[in-house]
Amino acid sequence: NENIEIDLKTIPSGSWNQLFLSLSKKHITVYLNNKKVSETTISQFPSLTDSILLGDPEMRSGLSSGISGVTVYSNKMKEADIYRQYMIFTQKVLLQQSPELHAKAISPEVIRLQANKNADGTSYLFENLTTQTSSGWINEPEYLDVSLQMGKTYQYNVRVKDNYGNVIMSGKPVIIQITDKDFTYLHDDFSVSKNIAKSGISGTIWSGLDGYQPETFETVSVDGKLHLSSSNRNFRHSGEDNGPLLYCTVKNDFMAEVEIVDFSGMKDQKGIGYNEGGLMIFAGKLPGEDQQTALHLGVFPHYDIGNLLTDLSPHQRPQFPNRKGWNLNRYLQVEKNGSKFYFRTSSDGKNWENMPGSPFTHPELDQIELKVGLYQATYTNNKGYVDFDHFRLWIQKRK
Repeated sequence: NENIEIDLKTIPSGSWNQLFLSLSKKHITVYLNNKKVSETTISQFPSLTDSILLGDPEMRSGLSSGISGVTVYSNKMKEADIYRQYMIFTQKVLLQQSPELHAKAISPEVIRLQANKNADGTSYLFENLTTQTSSGWINEPEYLDVSLQMGKTYQYNVRVKDNYGNVIMSGKPVIIQITDKDFTYLHDDFSVSKNIAKSGISGTIWSGLDGYQPETFETVSVDGKLHLSSSNRNFRHSGEDNGPLLYCTVKNDFMAEVEIVDFSGMKDQKGIGYNEGGLMIFAGKLPGEDQQTALHLGVFPHYDIGNLLTDLSPHQRPQFPNRKGWNLNRYLQVEKNGSKFYFRTSSDGKNWENMPGSPFTHPELDQIELKVGLYQATYTNNKGYVDFDHFRLWIQKRK
């Protein structure tokens, strides 16, 4: 029942420290941050039934310091072992300098915030100082601030927390204003009736209609919606039977959104095998490749899949469902930020959910012209369709 007392006043405040007690026979050595601070000899070796008490043995006051963790080793620790454990400890204390914060407007209502990524175990809190809102603590070093307004100026900072609870904040707030000089805006509400498959794209925002035998498609803008329909079409590696893709050509970073207003079987929840449609980023066959690249997010309620995200690129085709089945989200969004492609869905067009598998990273698709637009495919003889409305595309202007 002999006590080993350490005066907490000797421990540096404001940061985490490693306290190491080494017991060898009747000798107890105390190390603070790998430095020997005391040695004590006790009258007898403690039995295995003795307990370890951290705090005031007389219970006169509680422990006012924070404890992140306690480890008990059953073997004798040499000074080299203690040094090794201290080095591991210093690597766990992740925060070394104030984080950098970058902000970029990607639409009139959305600003992308990005902090430099720290080590694993770090969490982030993005704060809008203008609206007094925040992301809450999240595990990713990036965040979208939504429901903003064109022409207004916003200030941001970011707090970063390591796994020991240390919190550090970015330096001066980042100031950003959303203006129409940031991007080119394209929008189609399909209020003008037009048979695009027959009369072409003149008078529209679109750059073209792609797919195998496009004259066989139904690609009609009517009654405030775009109707895409086909059969025996699919987007596979060969590209020999691609379905309809109505697209805009884009080279810079962008964000696109669309609403799915109807598709085969939606009203009675009896789908046509197998019908799919949504947003697509199409690169085709890149130089030196004999297989096409197409990233797409669509509606596919079969097998309780719901929304389906596909990464079609040479020699691979991973797919990621959100398992919402017929309760799938009808609003789709895709964002390109350099070599990263983010895919999201929403039930109301305001609150967005990241799709499983998102983001995709494709360095080969950065700095090249891509086809961004609306697609549909039915894999069987059945003729399926998907109807779209409110297509919106914001293309970043290079600075």
